[in-house]
Amino acid sequence: MPDEPRISAAAEWTRAVELDRLQPSRPIAVKLRGRHIALFLHEGEVLACNNRCPHEGYPLVEGALDSDCVLTCHWHNWKFDLRTGTTLYGGDNLRIYPVKVEDGAVWLDIADPPAAVRIERALDVSEALNLPHYETLQPQYNLYERAGFEGELQPLCLRENIGVITYFSLAAGFLTGKYRSDADFAKSARGPGMKKYLNPRGKKILDALDQVARRLNATPAQISLAWLMGRPGVSAPIASATNLDQLREILRATEIKLDAEAVAALDSASA
Repeated sequence: MPDEPRISAAAEWTRAVELDRLQPSRPIAVKLRGRHIALFLHEGEVLACNNRCPHEGYPLVEGALDSDCVLTCHWHNWKFDLRTGTTLYGGDNLRIYPVKVEDGAVWLDIADPPAAVRIERALDVSEALNLPHYETLQPQYNLYERAGFEGELQPLCLRENIGVITYFSLAAGFLTGKYRSDADFAKSARGPGMKKYLNPRGKKILDALDQVARRLNATPAQISLAWLMGRPGVSAPIASATNLDQLREILRATEIKLDAEAVAALDSASA
């Protein structure tokens, strides 16, 4: 898969250099937030890539760019399509960066690609080189934090048969129902961190958990974990216990099967 210069969902546009410093025959190397980046001017178009060849790190700013926009590393002759990052001769693709020109300056989006894109690239490399590949993923995923996993990671894990082991499965304890007001923050060292959850959406989730828990004679923590274990692609949730009573409570979640009514109520509250 080529390292396409797509703009990330959370772009980090960073001023790189004044446009008039770039000349067709004089690429420039810059360092932005720890990233070494090479800038080229090709037929009026500004292009940016990692300055280190993915093979052995030769500075690509010292390479050769031909009329077809093919960049050649002078060390071992690896060749890259500078517009897409595709390796034309060699191995790994080259990371390139989205570019925009504003007010006489060159700006680069240096945000890392989304996690799903990076994982998919790693899987491609593993397959191409017959190397071990990712078998499991450990994302933050729970009734409150859904978007980060369900957006792009969940379809990828299902498609590639990657097991999912969720962390913060109970949102640091919020989904146990232990924290319902500012007065509850003193109950544990994690208490002050609950403030970010105590908003209308968080309270709506707790209300739904309470209703389902009462109907199924369970606790909010058990219902939260049962919901997670029923999600597509999830192998198992990680949940911590500080005493035997908590451990027994958590283990009972494995015996609970949520019906369609319960799942719909929880999905709606946490949407």
